[in-house]
Formats: sequence, C-alpha cells, structure tokens
Amino acid sequence: MNKPNHLKKVIAKHITQHGPLSFATWMNTVLNHPKWGYYANKEHIFGAEGDFITASEHCPVYSAFVAQYAAQLDDLVKMDTILEIGPGSGAFAIGFMKAAAYYRLPIKKYYLYEPSAKLREKLHKRLQQDIPEQINKVEILDDINTLKISGMLILNEIFDVLPVHLFQYQEGDILERKVHVADHTFALQAEPFEDAKLKKIFEDLLAPYKETWPQGYQGELCLEAKTLMAKLGEILEQGYVFVHDYGDEGKEYYHPSRTQGSIRCFYQHQVLDNFFENIGQQDITASVNFTQLADFAQKEGFTLINYKKQMDFLAQLEVPNFLLDQALSMHNQLRFLLLPERMGEKFKIMVLKK
Repeated sequence: MNKPNHLKKVIAKHITQHGPLSFATWMNTVLNHPKWGYYANKEHIFGAEGDFITASEHCPVYSAFVAQYAAQLDDLVKMDTILEIGPGSGAFAIGFMKAAAYYRLPIKKYYLYEPSAKLREKLHKRLQQDIPEQINKVEILDDINTLKISGMLILNEIFDVLPVHLFQYQEGDILERKVHVADHTFALQAEPFEDAKLKKIFEDLLAPYKETWPQGYQGELCLEAKTLMAKLGEILEQGYVFVHDYGDEGKEYYHPSRTQGSIRCFYQHQVLDNFFENIGQQDITASVNFTQLADFAQKEGFTLINYKKQMDFLAQLEVPNFLLDQALSMHNQLRFLLLPERMGEKFKIMVLKK
C-alpha cells in the first residue's frame, strides 16, 4: 500500500466512525500528519525537485533586501534576535545572515522554528554547509511555546498554508462546508454549523462582505491566522513581525465575483484545484486576507507600520551592492520579484511593530 492511499484510508475510516470533518481539520491532517502528511512524508518539497519555488529559493537577493530593510529600523539594532517560522530549506536564513554581516546587523541569535523532524535534519546539514562561519549563531527549534524574544519575527509564505474553514452563503445564511466520505471518495457538503460559537465568529468576521454575495457563494476563513498572531504576540516582547505572503485585502478577497474561494494545490510545479487528489503528496494553500490579518494583529497589541505590494516594497530599497557582480542573475531575480505578472503584485509585505 502506498503512503497516499494509507493516509486516505486513515481519514476515511475516521469520518466513517466519527462523522464529517471540517475542511480545516482535513487540511491540517493531510499536510501535517506526523507519519503520512505532506511535510513529514514528501521527500522533496522546495526547489526544482519539489512542488513549488519560494522567493528566497529562486531569488537570493530577496533575503538581502529584507536584511537591508531590517538595518534601516533604528531600534532593531538594540534587539539582537531573529526568529524565522517555517524556514523551509533554509535559503532565506542563509541569505539573510550573509547580508546581515554586510549591513552590520548585530545578530547574536537566529532561531529557525521547524516542527518537521525530516526538515530539521535537512536544515541543519544545509546551514552547516553554507554558513559554517555563523553556525554558532543559529539554532533550530522544534518548539516555541516558552520562547520570548526582542527582535524580529519573520514569516515567509506561512499564513497561506494555515488550515482554513470553508463556507457557503445560502438564502441569507452561512453554512459550513465539511468533508464527507462515500465509497472511499471524499466530497464537500454544506450544512448548518453544529457549534453556535463558531457560527457567531463566522457571522461577525464576514458581516462586512456578505450583503454583496450571490446565492451559493463559496469562500474560506482562516481562524488559525488569529491563533498564530496571538502566539506571535506572546513570543515577541519588543520588536517587529515581517510577513511575506500572497493574498488580498478584504474587499477583493471576498469580492462577489470570486465565488469559488482561493484554495489551490501545488504538485510538481503544477497548480491544481482538486485537493482530494495526491493526498499527502501535494501542498494545499489559500490566499491570505490581509485586512483580517491586520485586525487580528491590532487586537494582539501590534501596530501596522508598513503594508505594500511586493514590487512597491522592494522598489523603495537599493539593489544590494555586494551582489552586483552577479549582473545577469540579478536581472532575472529582479524581474521575478518585481514584475506584476510574476510575484510583484500578488505577493504582499506587511510589517508590524510592538
């Protein structure tokens, strides 16, 4: 029995015995199951051999841009700690640490939080290989529940992989779309909320948008973003949160013409829309609602100090001088990062302060 089929059978059995799952629970299971989930099971996730390429993987200059921006934050020089959540292959950390030395950022400790044991092992090997002279400053963590820092928290493409609930708007009511199983086949079905408190949360968060929706409108809501923002507030005693992700502001995110939500899957560099295929073998993501994210942050005591499209944010910075010898490579990287049809417009950068 192959691994995807094993995970599929485990989930199907659970639904048969205990009833339908929220899509958030289903998504969390297929991505994070400790034995068969995507992040524990997939041999190659990032880069050419994996399923997708991040900005820091494809464009080393991106890390240098972020380090340059950090060096311009006057009070950050007093805070000597970085925490990167979900560091992937380590490409961003490597580029950032190299650039930090050039920009004279006095970093004493760079933490990387990675819950996957397999990815932690790969991270350790790559960091030792690429930045041996700074490896004493780096620490890979499998838990951050008791961590407290002053400095900067960095989240590159993290909010888009948080599990989301799916909903449907029908006859003035908001229904939850849950995962059912029949004849070993998964399917979504809209039904009334079983939890009155959960429904109230949905109604409150979606109230500004639902009056414009057509019948049958479908979308998603990421409550895990609120949970993660609360955790960031606990960890950061003083400093900044740097968020890089793809998404939109609320009015665009829940625009009445966007009737099918934003869930998408990445498998061998293909963008797919069937999340019930390739279970445990494909990444599943949803666009970030930056309006809701900013609201969640404000409630946790953060102040929004910067929010721009990626192309506008990077355009305010100088091309890193120490990388100019890579002229042709630099040209291609900048095109990838800045052009609207590539990453420039869809990706956003949000900076919070506490």
